[in-house]
Amino acid sequence: MALCIIILLIGWLFIIHAGTENKRFHPDEALYTTFARNAVVHGDWLLTSPLDKPPLSIYANALSQVLFGVVITDKGVYDLPIRVGEFVARIPNLFAGMIAIALFIAIEKKIFRPQLPIGAISLILAPLFIQLSASAFTDMLMLMWVMASWLAIERRQSFWSGVLLMVGFATKPQAIFILPLLIMRGLWGKPRRYWLRWIFGMCIPFILLIFWDASRGVTSIFALGQYNYPTQTLINNPDNWIGRAWLWGEYLFWGANPFIVLGMMFSLFLWQPAKAGNGQRAIHHRQNPYFLVIFIVCYSLIHIVLGIPLYDRYALLIIPLIGLLASRYARIGILMGVLVIFVNIPIGRDGYPLDSEGAIITLAEEINRLPFAAVVYDHWRGWELGYYLGAWSEKRRVYYPNPSIQASDSLNNPERWTRYLVAPIDEPYDMWLDAMREVGYAVSLYKQIPHYIIFSLNPPITKSHHPIEIHHRFYLPHRQRHFCHLWGR
Repeated sequence: MALCIIILLIGWLFIIHAGTENKRFHPDEALYTTFARNAVVHGDWLLTSPLDKPPLSIYANALSQVLFGVVITDKGVYDLPIRVGEFVARIPNLFAGMIAIALFIAIEKKIFRPQLPIGAISLILAPLFIQLSASAFTDMLMLMWVMASWLAIERRQSFWSGVLLMVGFATKPQAIFILPLLIMRGLWGKPRRYWLRWIFGMCIPFILLIFWDASRGVTSIFALGQYNYPTQTLINNPDNWIGRAWLWGEYLFWGANPFIVLGMMFSLFLWQPAKAGNGQRAIHHRQNPYFLVIFIVCYSLIHIVLGIPLYDRYALLIIPLIGLLASRYARIGILMGVLVIFVNIPIGRDGYPLDSEGAIITLAEEINRLPFAAVVYDHWRGWELGYYLGAWSEKRRVYYPNPSIQASDSLNNPERWTRYLVAPIDEPYDMWLDAMREVGYAVSLYKQIPHYIIFSLNPPITKSHHPIEIHHRFYLPHRQRHFCHLWGR
């Protein structure tokens, strides 16, 4: 027991250290946090903005903001300070990571009864687990519920296993991938009552999720999720399988800790696996690790063969399974695994560059200094910039997929005031400026800041738009100006 407590504390320290790093949001983290901020600051608790994700992780984010981050400004309105929001949005995952470690220790004891919690040690040494525990992604909360469902099925609590599985689904739909493992471990060959309790348990959270989705009065999260998910074909082109397998292997190798993976492979080929606890020579059928290998292989093949995008965080679901394998095969790699913690591995952010200099915050501050209700064309930073502009920014940020559509559609906006285009310095923005020049805009450099550049775009003056008419249109009453804010979105 004392050793387990020590492992929990070490895991907590690793997660806290990663969570307190000075790092900006990944675009997806910014999107989830913006939804949560809208709930807290603007009262949009039904999340009526276009949403394609289940709500539980967003509500957890919002609750963290209410408890630790939101302030009341001198104008008497709620607000979330930008840098404070970067930390409080990650607090739910900090706790979820800690709880996941405790659940893992319980599962490891239930399955293998080890004398030492080697699997738990390998889990807290997994860079992917640490990074996602210190993030605002939805994956760690999902993993926590999935592992709770797994522990329940190991304890023959099929009803609660079903409930917790669907709660995980309401956090992130990827939780449903664990379903075959739960069937193998606790339902296959069991009486019908076990199945009925499990199914009934799943129905309760799922019905509540459907009811919540219908009550929003907007496009369903399921319909929007199916539309937005970037799949092209059910089966990926076989020519891509080798490349996808290599990429997936990198995610597992670095995400599970390369020293532990190598130590596990070394032990597997040269030594026998550790014997079961209490000196047993035979391995009980419920302690047989082959079910872990089967699930890892099948889960990996699904991501390699099917036409779905590959993100490193998708590998998180099988990191605990690799930890369980390590408890039997990778004892030699555990001590070496400590070394990788001190190596900077970009896992959990899909290679997204860290912004330790705060360039995106500086950009947002410059945009907020632009004239009231200025139109800002933003093709590159999207969700991320949306968060850093703040909850009360009145700038009309507009996205277009390509330069020609932006240029032609910009003429449909009758306002003649200066507009702006923001771009990262290392992106090919010339074609966007050329497209605006072709339709009559006068382009000039407004300001250059570290990593970003802002251009002024002065629309062509036509006879149909007299300056007096423009002046009258700009100063609208507050209620009408709100609709003007949405122009071009």
